[in-house]
Amino acid sequence: MMKKTLILLGLTSALTSTASESPIVGRYDPDAASSNFLVAVSDYVKTGNCISGAVAFAAIANEYPLDDYTAAAKDLSAQLKVLMGENEKWKEPPDWKQLPIEEQIRYHIFHLRDLHFVQDEWPDECNVLKYTNQLEHAYHPALELKKIGMPAVPLLIDLLEDARPTRSVGFWRPWARGGWTLLRYQDVALQILEGVAGREEIFYTRPTTSSYLSTEPVEYRNDVVRKSKDWYMKRRCAEQVGGEERR
Repeated sequence: MMKKTLILLGLTSALTSTASESPIVGRYDPDAASSNFLVAVSDYVKTGNCISGAVAFAAIANEYPLDDYTAAAKDLSAQLKVLMGENEKWKEPPDWKQLPIEEQIRYHIFHLRDLHFVQDEWPDECNVLKYTNQLEHAYHPALELKKIGMPAVPLLIDLLEDARPTRSVGFWRPWARGGWTLLRYQDVALQILEGVAGREEIFYTRPTTSSYLSTEPVEYRNDVVRKSKDWYMKRRCAEQVGGEERR
């Protein structure tokens, strides 16, 4: 019996090792993983330091490879490295208000990463167009894009698949494990689009009060992109017809 048990253990070990070239190592500790994740999110929201943020999220993904936060931590680490590269190349213009409208749009899109808001009511959501009372200074890139309106819509629709992070946080409840979301570009782009649409068209219905576009399955996100594109085409056609009638 002992021999059979050893053989079975050996086969199990062999199958496990061949199934993946790099076996999962680390520990499963949901409480520690969630605590470390929330600390990393809080630190990044406060400091905006991409370097320390990337290191912190990578450490969480490596230390707790089987936790609910693993995929989010790994992706955030990668996305913060993207921001680091963009930040190094960025040249701030002397006065963005003097830029042509197309360049203004790209300027505001770049600075969406600086949106720094924390949901202050629950159940609710972190809507960056709502929390103007939390502004540290007058400049608000999301509101500027909303003011520009339709000329910004094509690039905003492109952002619906952009997972770069902002410094804004939403949650189900602030004390609940698994309910914290660091908003991505795609989340704030959707809020701006619905702001431009005047809520006449809702592109996304939240399944729960902790849901954001970035947390949805890809099929759901694709449907939101499709609805947004359909609305834009209908709006453009209506504007063109209206313009011809006024001639």
